[in-house]
Amino acid sequence: MTTPVPFTQKRTVVIRAKVMESKRIYRDVEISSDSTLENLALAIVEAFGWDCDHCYGFYSHLGQSLHDSEESYELFADLAEEDGSAMDVRDGVLGVKDTAIGDVFENRGKKMQFLFDYGDDHRFELEARGFDETMPGVLYPRLMSAKGELGPQYPDYNDDDFK
Repeated sequence: MTTPVPFTQKRTVVIRAKVMESKRIYRDVEISSDSTLENLALAIVEAFGWDCDHCYGFYSHLGQSLHDSEESYELFADLAEEDGSAMDVRDGVLGVKDTAIGDVFENRGKKMQFLFDYGDDHRFELEARGFDETMPGVLYPRLMSAKGELGPQYPDYNDDDFK
């Protein structure tokens, strides 16, 4: 009888991020499953050509009411812990900086909502599309495929737009 060999090879997960307003616009990002949700947020925002300069969160509820989520992970939870503030963080909300992607997206088909910039309310439906082993020499995260354009993060307004 052979002794089982412990699984030591790192895994990746391919996450499809679809714009919820137009699900024909998406990005497939492959990222190490031991990376954090913070890394995933950065990868998604950068895959759409934007800067990650706002707070964000991940929610299991795919509708408008984020409070209906059984799972919630927010940058706010990390910020409140870091500065010891009494920032209003709902009970059960976990942070993004120490939460591994593989702990959240443990199965193919798992979906979460990613909300970026609570003011502008950019919502993305995330889905774990598949898993693989990491490959030597490959830098993760990496963009696997893209469809459609989201447009600029900050539209260039001129004075005539406000008359």
